[in-house]
Amino acid sequence: FLEDEKFRDAIQWFERFLECGEDDGEVNSNLGYAYERLADPESAERFYRRATQLCPNSPEICNNLASALSKLGRGEEADEYYRRALAFDPEKWEDLSNLAGTFVNRREIDKALPIYEQLLEMHQDDYRLHNDYGVALAVAGRGADAETSFRRSIELNAEFADSYNNLGSALMNQGRYDEAVDEFKRSLDVSPRFLEPHINLCLSLSFENRIDEASIYAKATVMLESYRPRNFSNPHKVFRAVCDYDAIEELGDPWQN
Repeated sequence: FLEDEKFRDAIQWFERFLECGEDDGEVNSNLGYAYERLADPESAERFYRRATQLCPNSPEICNNLASALSKLGRGEEADEYYRRALAFDPEKWEDLSNLAGTFVNRREIDKALPIYEQLLEMHQDDYRLHNDYGVALAVAGRGADAETSFRRSIELNAEFADSYNNLGSALMNQGRYDEAVDEFKRSLDVSPRFLEPHINLCLSLSFENRIDEASIYAKATVMLESYRPRNFSNPHKVFRAVCDYDAIEELGDPWQN
């Protein structure tokens, strides 16, 4: 179920396993991952933390907990677990990039970029690393360099949906909306239930005055299991543009969202 991105089904079976009385670190970690992919970092943290208690020597699980803490805005605590993960086996942990990602989230780009550049010297064919470096470059306002990095990531792995989505965002920020639309759609070709390219298509298609098409993606967005009320903004803009007041009402109170 995890491989098929059926996260709620996976959660059901992992929880049934734990109900049988055997507390297992890997199962807790898998539950954390499923909840993290469902945009529920609070639940992810709970299971990752239990997993670290059961498997204190696992760098992967420490790294997963750090990722959840980072998404919860608890950067200093996330740094602690990233460093703990790296301390186990520096050669194994190429994702110093995760520590760099924490710096990106905190907008400390001057700390993040040197880490990525150092890692890329050692791991030139790591598609995730090129993608993450591209994100940092985009945040730094270096759109053209970010585009190059995302395209390199896609060359290395044409099945990584994040890179297409990030490339689309970089193109959209440069005003190249028609190209951006193509990349967002390629992202969905790889991962049809990926929330972010759905949200981005709402906006990029609107900029192209393709409002009816944007409305289709807006309706799809709010039907995704990973959709949360805080994601309402782009669908709301589209529904307002096509005067779909029923859909606007279903989004709920924008202030509460």
